[in-house]
Amino acid sequence: MIHQEKAVTRLGSYLRRKVDTNTQRYVEHNRAVWGDQSYKNKVGTLLVEKSLAAPSVIALSYFISSMNSIKPADPIIYNFDVYRDGLKYRRKLLPKRTEILFNSIGGRLLECLPSKRQLEEGTRLFDKYYPSLKSNQNLYDLTIEGLWVGDILTDSYLKEMSAITVRVDSTKFQQFLKMALCQYAYWKEYFDTNTVTAIAVSHCVYLYALPLRVAIDREIPGYQVNEHTIYRITKARKWASTEFWDFRKLFRSHDDEKKIELLTSAKEMIEQRLNNTNNSNLPLAPWNDNVRSGSVVSHDRIINDDNNIYKVLVAANCFYDSPSGRGPNLFTDFYDWLVYLGNLSSRTNYEWFLKPHPDATDMDLEILTELANSYDRFQLVDKDVTVFQLCNEGIDCVLTMYGTVGFEAAVHGHLVVNASTSNQHVAYNFNLHPSTVEEYEKLLLDLPNIVWNIDRNEIYEFFAMCTLCPPRSSWTHNDIHGFIESLGGWGHPTNKNSGFVKHLGPISYKKFLDEFCLEKHHKRLNLVANYLCTGDYVMRWDKDFNLLRDGSQLSENSN
Repeated sequence: MIHQEKAVTRLGSYLRRKVDTNTQRYVEHNRAVWGDQSYKNKVGTLLVEKSLAAPSVIALSYFISSMNSIKPADPIIYNFDVYRDGLKYRRKLLPKRTEILFNSIGGRLLECLPSKRQLEEGTRLFDKYYPSLKSNQNLYDLTIEGLWVGDILTDSYLKEMSAITVRVDSTKFQQFLKMALCQYAYWKEYFDTNTVTAIAVSHCVYLYALPLRVAIDREIPGYQVNEHTIYRITKARKWASTEFWDFRKLFRSHDDEKKIELLTSAKEMIEQRLNNTNNSNLPLAPWNDNVRSGSVVSHDRIINDDNNIYKVLVAANCFYDSPSGRGPNLFTDFYDWLVYLGNLSSRTNYEWFLKPHPDATDMDLEILTELANSYDRFQLVDKDVTVFQLCNEGIDCVLTMYGTVGFEAAVHGHLVVNASTSNQHVAYNFNLHPSTVEEYEKLLLDLPNIVWNIDRNEIYEFFAMCTLCPPRSSWTHNDIHGFIESLGGWGHPTNKNSGFVKHLGPISYKKFLDEFCLEKHHKRLNLVANYLCTGDYVMRWDKDFNLLRDGSQLSENSN
């Protein structure tokens, strides 16, 4: 290696010409804090997915250092961003400044490009498996050489093609599948020929998760790492953000005094929201609180409550979301679910109201309009009409795939039926959670006869576990919510001018460096290292960065 002082001098010269000031400061900070990271006695490779989101880079710097303090390995930052023309791959080279950035946290870049042999293997796999794909469900259930990949293939196709559903007989899908199987062949050979000690990814969905699935199938430790926390991904638990499986165990781990405190605080927060008429359109769901805000939007009455007809609200998701981001659902995607409901509606005498998600895009609204025109019983509601208004006007039941409306409507005492066995309320009985399409259909055809009572303490417990124990925050920055608000607010997740999107850029390096102190630096290192030595699913911590463990171990009932 070049002598450190000379390396920093050359690096500084390059960065001053090519990199923004905040990134330059951050790289120089890394060189000073992490120093020479050519770990001795390395055993194998630590695979880390490339992420250019600044908060994730910061989180990865601590993850890499902590991992190597436990089991030294060569940190490889892999990049599978390539241009694809059918099966012709062309390398999409990362700029030199990206290489310098990841070198500064101890990683070496690996540009992934399938070899001719791997391309041929991908074609062979396509010829073997494609003939069996007669439906979207066949695709969703697909396993390649015993490895389930159907869910990530489905979600990836929808994302990459900006599609609302999969057409397995289309040329576009066939090209996509060939490309994905070539990537599978690449990763299979990579793991066959390299000693991988662990893998860290940005997502557990889409093709980002393909090497992760290969790794955990071989009992190689997998992690999702970001500014919010770290998740341990295993065969038993393939998805991040499924803490809800552990909520009941976590709540029971507290003593009686703490339980009463949590329930009381949750009740007060919910009642304050319900009674705050100036903000009654704000979502009650704790995980949505920071996304939308504003005063009440007045709408004319939507529902006629005088006709005594059973009324069903269908709460649509945004089609750009990953359908299987937290695990399996009863339907392969949101569109298939809505088409199913449209067909079933003709077999009922209910009134059906189709409500777009508050974050619905123009594409979402166009699709929902087409569905409303295709099914006579569907009445399309304006996306800004609130659940609060519809519940007050007389909705009897709410249908959702797995949305937070399951909590919002339950707060108002309404029956909610989910179309997912992985919805975030599944551990509680304030919603219904059918496990098969057959069970789902039976429920929907008998809705007026269901006698429904809700235990309010379950609602308070769920809310407490989401918001109070501890709050979802950031372990890389102080007051992440205030930081995002200062940049313009959370806004729509696809709005490039929102504070949320801005905070993913180099401005986060500036905030991190402005707040940096060695005491907190060492606390972060100890937090991650201590977590990695446990078998816990999610890294949880208190205000002093002490690791919290009670109730956080793997749930026996989790997917």
